[in-house]
Amino acid sequence: MKIEDTYFSLLRTSLWGTESKVGKEEIPGLVKIAFAQSTAGMVFDALLSCDVEIDPELSMKMKRHIARNILMHGTLDSSIAKVVTDLKGLGIEGVLLKGQGNAARYRRPELRACGDIDYYVGEANFMKAVQYASALAGEKEIQYKRIIGKHYDVDWGEVHLEIHRKSEILAGKKRDRIYQEYSDNGLREGLVPIDINGVSVMTPEPTFNAFYIFHHAWHHFSAGGVGMRHLCDFTTCIHAFRDRIDRERLEKMVKSLGLETPWKCFAYIAVEKLGLPAGEMPLYDSAMGRKGERLTRFILKDGNFGRGRKPFMARPGNYVLGKAYALTNHVARFLRTACISPHLACLELWFRIRHGLAAVFKDIRK
Repeated sequence: MKIEDTYFSLLRTSLWGTESKVGKEEIPGLVKIAFAQSTAGMVFDALLSCDVEIDPELSMKMKRHIARNILMHGTLDSSIAKVVTDLKGLGIEGVLLKGQGNAARYRRPELRACGDIDYYVGEANFMKAVQYASALAGEKEIQYKRIIGKHYDVDWGEVHLEIHRKSEILAGKKRDRIYQEYSDNGLREGLVPIDINGVSVMTPEPTFNAFYIFHHAWHHFSAGGVGMRHLCDFTTCIHAFRDRIDRERLEKMVKSLGLETPWKCFAYIAVEKLGLPAGEMPLYDSAMGRKGERLTRFILKDGNFGRGRKPFMARPGNYVLGKAYALTNHVARFLRTACISPHLACLELWFRIRHGLAAVFKDIRK
């Protein structure tokens, strides 16, 4: 058995409670993969439950990591409860995207690696919510340069908070227009409440949420690198809402945005690697194995946010050379993405070049 197979077995142990067999000699490699894929808490807990001898010092480090992760979940939950309560007090209703909303669908939520707080408020209340977030973070004034197309972000103690006016922006004007319609509906109707520290927090409508979590993972892959944590999010979302997802509507979303091949590749990983029953996965296609295996190799090699990929050099300090360096990275990602979907790879590359040129012209005008 390859070490990658053992890694996936441990993820299945965490997701579904199945058993794993691990060789002592595999443990150092498994630890490395777990960190690169942002799944350390899940893998460490599964390892500690296995009948395998673990070095006492390493075992203690694993337990400390899990404990820190649990504490961070508590910090995020209390922070979300405060933000939601405060914004409601200002007359602003919102929807929690990803993050702790995803964690709630896990068998063991406290083992999911923690991330940011992404809170959607829409366009009408965006600047009012930005003003709140800016004050919450102790900023003397709003940092307007951090208002980008979809959100405003602040660092608030240990927490990174993003206030969204859009859930995402897609490459291509027509595609983005179609997506925004799906997003507007999915973040307004059929919302699913979850309880966080006694506060009712809304999460997206299940069908849109399944698509959104998938697309978020695909976006990370095409932009810089995605981890198996994102694939676990995708898998648990599909499983949690298997009886509430409108398959016909979901397939329409996927196909209308030209994402059928990426979806089927992610679906292959969810079923064949992470253990989701094939009958629960919309658009599952076992014939997608070749591309699914290729995507799996890319993800394992690159890691979350490219953590497993060593850059050939640091970004130069020179402005022009720095932009050239960024372009080479975009081209490298284009080549990877093209192996899965050439059409989407071209769209993404042009989208990034266009925005890069816009940034250059903006800097020239300063």
